[in-house]
Amino acid sequence: MLYFPHWGGGFMNKILLILGLFFSIYSYGANAPNKSKTDDLEKSRDLCTGGAEIARTIMVARQKGVSLTEIYNALGLVDKETRETLEIFVVNAYEVPIADSPKDSKIISLEFANGFFKECMGISEGIYGSELRSTPDSINVHRIVINQE
Repeated sequence: MLYFPHWGGGFMNKILLILGLFFSIYSYGANAPNKSKTDDLEKSRDLCTGGAEIARTIMVARQKGVSLTEIYNALGLVDKETRETLEIFVVNAYEVPIADSPKDSKIISLEFANGFFKECMGISEGIYGSELRSTPDSINVHRIVINQE
């Protein structure tokens, strides 16, 4: 088993658990019969909530100084489709610099997750210094743009 020293006990397991829940929700929703508009909204909310938790977890890893190499080693443990989806989160998270303080790291991680959720649910369109990044799979991922002066 791979050991990720910066991640602390159970961090890798947390990522894999969140991934499993996220894709279970997505898979169930895609195969559910006779979906109503309410079911679609609930499915979207569940999917976006799972995605936001993944975004937050990856940003926490980024803010803790986990190297990009370690993240990609972890991505090697999942199937290709999952890996390609997670790479979108990773690329966006690793474009954000590491904060100077633990308090700022928490804020950045929370805002990264909140931004993903808002974009995913269609609540906002590029506000708060953010922009959408589309992928071939039409997945929109929130990217925080830091103004560097």
